[in-house]
Amino acid sequence: MHIASRFCILRYVLRLAAGLALSTALSSHPGVRAESLPGVSRLARPQSFELGLASTATGSPFATPNVYALPGATSVYDVRVGRAIVFGDSYSITRDDPYGGPPRWPFEMWNEQLVREGLFAELANFAIGGSVARGCARRSLCAQYGSWQREGGGFRDGDLTILWFGQNDLRRPELLGASLAGYRKHLNLLRASGATAAGRKILVTLIPDWGRRPIGTPEDSARTAFFNDRLVAIARDLGRKVIPVDLYSAFNRVYADPAKFGLTNVATADPAAATDTSILFYDDEHFGRRGQEIAATVFRHYLTAGWDWAARLGAGAKAARRFAEDLSSGLVFGFPAFGGTDAVSVFQFGVASESEPQPFDDTPATRFSAEALGGSAAAGSGTGISLALGPDARLTFATGSYGEQVERGDPSGFRDTRLAARAFGLVLEQRAWGLDWVSRIDLTAGRFVERRHHPLTGEVTRGAGDSSAFAIGQAVEAPFRLGGFGFTPWAEIAFERHEMGSMTVPDPLFGSVRFGSTAVDDTIASFGLRFLAPPIRLGASQMVIGGSLARRKGLDSGQSEVTIREGLAARSETIDLGRTDEWSASLVASLPIGENGGLDLAWTAIDRSSEGFDHSAMARLSFRF
Repeated sequence: MHIASRFCILRYVLRLAAGLALSTALSSHPGVRAESLPGVSRLARPQSFELGLASTATGSPFATPNVYALPGATSVYDVRVGRAIVFGDSYSITRDDPYGGPPRWPFEMWNEQLVREGLFAELANFAIGGSVARGCARRSLCAQYGSWQREGGGFRDGDLTILWFGQNDLRRPELLGASLAGYRKHLNLLRASGATAAGRKILVTLIPDWGRRPIGTPEDSARTAFFNDRLVAIARDLGRKVIPVDLYSAFNRVYADPAKFGLTNVATADPAAATDTSILFYDDEHFGRRGQEIAATVFRHYLTAGWDWAARLGAGAKAARRFAEDLSSGLVFGFPAFGGTDAVSVFQFGVASESEPQPFDDTPATRFSAEALGGSAAAGSGTGISLALGPDARLTFATGSYGEQVERGDPSGFRDTRLAARAFGLVLEQRAWGLDWVSRIDLTAGRFVERRHHPLTGEVTRGAGDSSAFAIGQAVEAPFRLGGFGFTPWAEIAFERHEMGSMTVPDPLFGSVRFGSTAVDDTIASFGLRFLAPPIRLGASQMVIGGSLARRKGLDSGQSEVTIREGLAARSETIDLGRTDEWSASLVASLPIGENGGLDLAWTAIDRSSEGFDHSAMARLSFRF
């Protein structure tokens, strides 16, 4: 048997040990920030965020239909609102006052955060500071509704309407009846205009306890409770398409245990709250950065993990109890985009394999995936745990299993090679200096077994060995928005070590053959850019387009010294696995079709220096029953 044919299995196993078989593993749970982990194993990462769009699985994670779910969503966090239409007061403004009042706040507001994070594709914000729900003065819900109508009014697929009023209404307790009547009137007008048609929803905000602000009084607390109770009753009268968002209960948890939310001061105002996340109030009446983050997290919960019960129950005591349960379980503030609690989340996920179809040959440059060798990859599974370490840090550990099988024939017989591998990953995410820092450690341990049928003797022999891989990497990301586009430039430096243990293969003609090899080390520098474009209007639907561009460069030679012993004879040869040097790009478009269907188009390309250019295209039409 020619020595080259014996080296083929070694090259294959070394490639598996390199972690390629698990390079897209540990996916479909938001235990790690969606835009993180450009390296070998993307722990707990929704597959949809890899390309910025829909995932490749079918079915829906929502028991209650969610018009805001991405086509093909596999996680409750695969949600994107086409346009958020906001009416409100100074707690929602994102621009300078149009009537000469104070300028906008020197920190990011809750709705701006949700745009930056990608939950809102577009923001149409009509909020004006000092506005009330009653009357029709220029600082009122009525005036904002008029501005919306003058700008064209109307609703599109994927629109979400949000109202946040009440703080200024409480200043005139004798007029609360008029404020609530104005609130009801404009909810009815919005519904009549189509705000709740085609599966769309209206969110109304139950305001935080006004009496807990630095200049608040017990009377303010009583008025807040009254206003919120009446608002719940109005929403209940209008049906389940109007959903109260319970910021009142959420902030009561904050006041009860500030330290749990990374806060040390919830009683006095301090302008440092614009950047200091340990202070709640920026001035005597308004939250600073941390308060806005808490509000954004609650709104996000109602559209994602809390959607099923919120959309089914609408307003009332049952919905309030479900939200309280989610608060107590850590489900609300355990979501990784909010790092201000010590909540722990446990999750499960699937493990995917990298597919690289290519005819097999016996040259060192061949890509040795199971599909390239005519084999098959078995989907695996895994479990993880994610822990918030403070306001801006999260630690996630995950472990998953994976399997591959390769069957091939040659003149010397038929071979069946199987690999069972388990991967372990630890990821630390931190927000510092305006950047996202992602540190990772990956370990992969595999056991491979080769069975061979010898045509001359009819015997079947079996050999086995172990493989392992270790990787450590540091990445930095700088997400930002520009002209409606979302961009995430990133860079990573990583060190990888791949090893295959000794392997003995019985041979009825030549006796036992023992294989051995040296470890392969590689240092890889990577950088890239992910982007998400603003929606493109196509009739009654909106197409979302995203993509990525990445460069990976290996700094080491990628060679392994392989030794083969047959009886007393031994032979060594150097296998060149090839220096990592590649460019990759992807482009994906997603178009919702009605409430339950979707069309996904994807193009991916990779250019490796040793193998040339390769690309593929995919189109999928899905319908959710």
